Amino acid sequence: MAKVNLGGFQVCYRDKGKQHLPPPAPGGRLPVILIHGAAGGAHVWFDQLGILSRTRRTVAIDLPGHGCSKHFVHDTVTISDYAKNVVDLADTLSLDRVVLVGHSMGGAIALQAALTAPSRVAGLVLAATSHRLPVSDQVFDVIENHFESFGDLLAAFAFSDAADPDMVKLWTEPPLVATQSTVLADFRACDAFDVTDQLHGIRCPALILRGDLDKMVTRAQVVSLASKLQHGMLTEFSGVGHMLFQEEAEAATDAVERFVSQLDETEAAQDMKHRGYE
Repeated sequence: MAKVNLGGFQVCYRDKGKQHLPPPAPGGRLPVILIHGAAGGAHVWFDQLGILSRTRRTVAIDLPGHGCSKHFVHDTVTISDYAKNVVDLADTLSLDRVVLVGHSMGGAIALQAALTAPSRVAGLVLAATSHRLPVSDQVFDVIENHFESFGDLLAAFAFSDAADPDMVKLWTEPPLVATQSTVLADFRACDAFDVTDQLHGIRCPALILRGDLDKMVTRAQVVSLASKLQHGMLTEFSGVGHMLFQEEAEAATDAVERFVSQLDETEAAQDMKHRGYE
């Protein structure tokens, strides 16, 4: 993994597809930044990195405290903190206009980044997430008092009952890539997150993805997000749970690629217009 110093601490990321030119070069392809969810890391995007980087530069970040990235210097972490980290990484990599793909907490981070730096975000892919992410007391009890059982909690709630047991075991067995304090901070950040009254400020296109068997983010939450965004489009996958990029990797990634390819065409047309070709 590559490493970079952002704000005085080390952040790790995976970077593939560098050979593909990003806009504003005519005909260039928009780069993508993949943002994992609570307790996750860049490794969860293994399939997506391999597929998306065939046509465009694709970056997957280890958020602070996850994977090999260093912790924040403070214990109270917010979604805004993580969003700033993502934008700072884009700055460091000289990625001007990007598409943010976020899963669960990563979707909240993508939303916040689009609000904070709207000129930098060409589009959003928001998977298994919403504009509010309340967390149940049961989750906090397991993290704080029974952290050794956190993998069992993920297996029970993050995956559908139809998921391949071997796949579930792969993603839920220890060791986790985040410590107990980081996981607790993640879920506290999710619980405090609410940008309901700010969604009108997001003007870019957004693809919202959901598995119809998601036990962690309800359909009502996801539909609410799609309805409140000016350019929100909802796609649901049948027989899939919260971890839709693992349970339905090919179809979900294809949906992302189709969406971003459409954005490529829009960006190219706007670029031509700004250059006076129309």
